[in-house]
Amino acid sequence: MVPPIEDGRLADGASLTIARVTAEVDGQPAEVLYAGAAPDLIAGVLQVNIRLPANLGPGDLPVIIRAGETASQARVSVSLR
Repeated sequence: MVPPIEDGRLADGASLTIARVTAEVDGQPAEVLYAGAAPDLIAGVLQVNIRLPANLGPGDLPVIIRAGETASQARVSVSLR
């Protein structure tokens, strides 16, 4: 995170990730709007805001967030109607 947040402190939302953050939903790239500290939560919680691709269909769609080479856990999804 830049600037770094001291362990045990609440984040103010001003720190951003150093690693490049990417996202995909149902195998399609999603635009990352923000990747950084989650305001008012403890240091270490990462908030990622994305814009969903316009052409997604309904259902429970898998979401993958990557920070550098590290991917989010499996079985994360978003439900669309």
